[in-house]
Amino acid sequence: MTNEEIWNIGLEERTDKLSKLQSEYDTVAAYSDFLDGVQTKASQLSGISIFQNDRTGYDLKNIELTAQVYAGLTETPIDYYPQKGLYTAITSHFQHTKSFFRCHFSLSV
Repeated sequence: MTNEEIWNIGLEERTDKLSKLQSEYDTVAAYSDFLDGVQTKASQLSGISIFQNDRTGYDLKNIELTAQVYAGLTETPIDYYPQKGLYTAITSHFQHTKSFFRCHFSLSV
């Protein structure tokens, strides 16, 4: 296998790893929008008559309680610390480098 072939295989793998990193970051970045969406959905659902006219009141109470719980999470800061994407990218890079040197030195001896 030539160095160019090794590089191209590695490029596809690195692209996949970077996509995973981007996905992790996007998830964290969208967290406040998610919390806002919970509040919006709770307002919409509580305005629907089937939830307002329930005899037990359970449905409406559940909607309100869910909105309250999620509202409390807005004060919790969410910081991005790469997990799986970064870990696999780093370990993959080290493994790729180790394999390259092993192949290179075994061919030169």
